[in-house]
Amino acid sequence: MIMVSAYYSPLPGQRFYMRGSYEADIRLNGRGTNGADATEVYVGMLAAPRTYPFGTQVKIPGLGVGVVHDRGGAIYSGKNYDRIDVWMGEGEEGLSRALNWGMRLVEGQVSFEKNVWEPEFEFSHIPAKLPEDALNRLMARTLLNPQTFTNRSQKASPKADIADLQEALRMFGFTTAK
Repeated sequence: MIMVSAYYSPLPGQRFYMRGSYEADIRLNGRGTNGADATEVYVGMLAAPRTYPFGTQVKIPGLGVGVVHDRGGAIYSGKNYDRIDVWMGEGEEGLSRALNWGMRLVEGQVSFEKNVWEPEFEFSHIPAKLPEDALNRLMARTLLNPQTFTNRSQKASPKADIADLQEALRMFGFTTAK
């Protein structure tokens, strides 16, 4: 199993940012120009745990075959699944696609050998615009805790961290629990 999340390349002057500012989104996503192996970002670029060598191919249902060229602070190998981050574009369109994709647990296929499959990646079916209510929530409020999505939540996590995560999930319409 693979947990597939998404990231994007922030641009100066966007109307909205995930963390509230260009600088904060740069801290979360990096500059978004090149992967950790210096490859320029492109459709189908993946960030994966260090256990996945650069060049590893991953088949992701609904997206296609991507190639690992990047790492990230929240990218890890877990007990039940590995986390993969998919680059979804730049600016508000990239952020919107990333948020519309969200985080999905899928049965993907991984090939540690290079060039086993023809890289073929398509995300144009993921909306490049946010629904108006999500956009309004995003623009009206910046998450108070920038580690909300990068910290691992556990039973022993501080109540404030859990509350931040619950509020973020409510803000983006993933849950209505209070």
